Amino acid sequence: MSKRPQNWQEIRLGTVCGKIGSGATPRGGSDVYIGEGISLIRSQNVHNMGFKKNGLAHIGETHARQLAGVTVEHHDVLLNITGDSVARTCQVDSSILPARVNQHVAIIRPVEDFLSPRYLRYVLVRPSMQQYLLSLASSGATRNALTKQMIEDLILLLPPLPEQKAIAAVLSSLDDKIELLRRQNETLEQIAQAIFKEWFVEFNFPDKNGKPYKASGGKMVDSDLGPIPEGWRVGELGDESKVLIGRTPPRKEHEWFSTAPVDVRWMSVRDLGECQVFIDNTAEFLTRNAVSRFNIPVIPAGTVVLSFKLTVGRVAITTSEMLSNEAIAQFQLRNGGLITPEYLYLFLKSFDYSSLGSTSSIATAVNSESLRGIQLVVPDQPTIERAGSILESTFAKLRANVYQSRTLIELRDTLLPKLMSGKLRLREFL
Repeated sequence: MSKRPQNWQEIRLGTVCGKIGSGATPRGGSDVYIGEGISLIRSQNVHNMGFKKNGLAHIGETHARQLAGVTVEHHDVLLNITGDSVARTCQVDSSILPARVNQHVAIIRPVEDFLSPRYLRYVLVRPSMQQYLLSLASSGATRNALTKQMIEDLILLLPPLPEQKAIAAVLSSLDDKIELLRRQNETLEQIAQAIFKEWFVEFNFPDKNGKPYKASGGKMVDSDLGPIPEGWRVGELGDESKVLIGRTPPRKEHEWFSTAPVDVRWMSVRDLGECQVFIDNTAEFLTRNAVSRFNIPVIPAGTVVLSFKLTVGRVAITTSEMLSNEAIAQFQLRNGGLITPEYLYLFLKSFDYSSLGSTSSIATAVNSESLRGIQLVVPDQPTIERAGSILESTFAKLRANVYQSRTLIELRDTLLPKLMSGKLRLREFL
């Protein structure tokens, strides 16, 4: 390794941890999950930006006792060790304790007299470490898997404990601001969804007297989707928008792929899982030559995109020109149409995709033709314009928060490798 500051040491991770190990799925699989109980952490809960409670499973005392050896404790670092989310890392959210982990997640518990858990988390999410972990995961006989031995053998450059904690505090202050913006966006999206439901599902938009339309006896007419307000109609997604599907160049031909921002952002289903309403970042890029060589449809800024394979139903709006793989559809709205990106986003977020196929075959049942045939209510122009004035301001704030968050993320990601390598030192440790 390069020259390091005085008193910094290279250590093997296994020598400064009290526990490194993964769990298991309780006997009976998802059938044993209950509404409330002891948390069972799975790979979908572990993200580099932090712990996500969405999809958190719960098990009862009996099944928890079977997993007593993988009890999660305060400050534990969690690492995804298998599958497409391999290498994602975070610290446990203490509010969900008591908890266990399944076989796709490893607990890493540092000996805190030597290694700060919060510092370790930043070491593991450092881009160069993420790339190294991904390369390790794809090098073995089992595709996309990190073993306990691989984790134990990781070599880390560690400053003395006080400097570890100070570095982690600086990075955490930025993460706290990013998290605050994320929570603001969650609240704003909930407000937008409530408005959408009240106006376009319950049909209780304000009538000309300011009273809720349907509840006040507004005239309803029959349609293929049931009673809708007079003057409204039912349309199909394929008529209201141009539906295009992304493409993937041959994976073995590495010259088409890139991680350089000068190339074109190429989104995956995983990227959609990492964003909120607006997607502005992707893990991979494609070269301009790849776009032309394989005729990959370009997604303009402000376009609604939807995952319809693998994980179905992830929706976002692009903030810049992007591309996608074949598991993602884009909806380019017709010129002169009434449907807006905000309306379409909220519709797709609330749509029941199981209606397109059985729950056991949903991943294969949804295709481009079934997407084009999805029916939706198209309001009259006065109503969509009134809703637009409200929704557009909400989405503008959402977008502004995304941009502010991106600036903070870039600052954090610039500081992180410099602080971790000792190239940049905090003043009190010089």
